[in-house]
Amino acid sequence: MADIEYAARKASQRALEQSIYETKNKSKEISTTATEHYTWAISNTRRTVSDEVIAEFEQDIEGIARL
Repeated sequence: MADIEYAARKASQRALEQSIYETKNKSKEISTTATEHYTWAISNTRRTVSDEVIAEFEQDIEGIARL
Protein backbone atom coordinates (compact mmCIF):
# COMPACT_ATOMS: atom_id res chain seq x y z
CA MET A 1 0.00 0.00 0.00
CA ALA A 2 2.83 2.38 0.80
CA ASP A 3 4.35 1.75 -2.64
CA ILE A 4 1.10 2.85 -4.31
CA GLU A 5 0.84 5.94 -2.14
CA TYR A 6 4.46 6.84 -2.89
CA ALA A 7 3.92 6.39 -6.64
CA ALA A 8 0.79 8.57 -6.50
CA ARG A 9 2.68 11.34 -4.71
CA LYS A 10 5.53 11.02 -7.18
CA ALA A 11 3.11 11.30 -10.12
CA SER A 12 1.50 14.37 -8.59
CA GLN A 13 4.87 16.02 -8.05
CA ARG A 14 5.96 15.18 -11.60
CA ALA A 15 2.76 16.68 -13.04
CA LEU A 16 3.22 19.86 -10.99
CA GLU A 17 6.87 20.22 -12.01
CA GLN A 18 6.02 19.63 -15.66
CA SER A 19 3.21 22.18 -15.53
CA ILE A 20 5.46 24.82 -13.95
CA TYR A 21 8.32 24.11 -16.37
CA GLU A 22 6.07 24.28 -19.43
CA THR A 23 4.42 27.48 -18.20
CA LYS A 24 7.83 29.12 -17.67
CA ASN A 25 8.86 28.16 -21.20
CA LYS A 26 5.53 29.40 -22.54
CA SER A 27 4.93 26.06 -24.18
CA LYS A 28 1.78 26.09 -26.30
CA GLU A 29 1.09 22.43 -25.59
CA ILE A 30 0.81 21.67 -21.91
CA SER A 31 0.60 17.97 -21.16
CA THR A 32 -2.35 17.09 -18.96
CA THR A 33 -2.18 13.35 -19.37
CA ALA A 34 -2.36 12.07 -15.81
CA THR A 35 -1.93 8.50 -17.04
CA GLU A 36 1.54 9.35 -18.32
CA HIS A 37 2.50 10.73 -14.93
CA TYR A 38 1.23 7.65 -13.08
CA THR A 39 2.84 5.25 -15.55
CA TRP A 40 6.15 7.08 -15.16
CA ALA A 41 5.86 7.12 -11.36
CA ILE A 42 4.99 3.43 -11.10
CA SER A 43 7.85 2.42 -13.37
CA ASN A 44 10.24 4.53 -11.29
CA THR A 45 9.10 3.27 -7.89
CA ARG A 46 11.07 0.50 -6.25
CA ARG A 47 8.81 -2.21 -4.87
CA THR A 48 9.15 -3.06 -1.20
CA VAL A 49 7.22 -6.33 -1.28
CA SER A 50 9.27 -9.53 -1.32
CA ASP A 51 8.86 -12.26 -3.93
CA GLU A 52 7.57 -14.51 -1.14
CA VAL A 53 4.76 -12.12 -0.24
CA ILE A 54 3.84 -11.75 -3.91
CA ALA A 55 3.66 -15.55 -4.28
CA GLU A 56 1.43 -15.81 -1.19
CA PHE A 57 -0.83 -13.08 -2.54
CA GLU A 58 -1.12 -14.84 -5.91
CA GLN A 59 -2.02 -18.09 -4.11
CA ASP A 60 -4.73 -16.25 -2.18
CA ILE A 61 -6.12 -14.85 -5.44
CA GLU A 62 -6.24 -18.33 -6.98
CA GLY A 63 -7.91 -19.76 -3.88
CA ILE A 64 -10.53 -17.02 -3.72
CA ALA A 65 -11.21 -17.24 -7.47
CA ARG A 66 -12.18 -20.91 -7.05
CA LEU A 67 -14.93 -20.05 -4.56
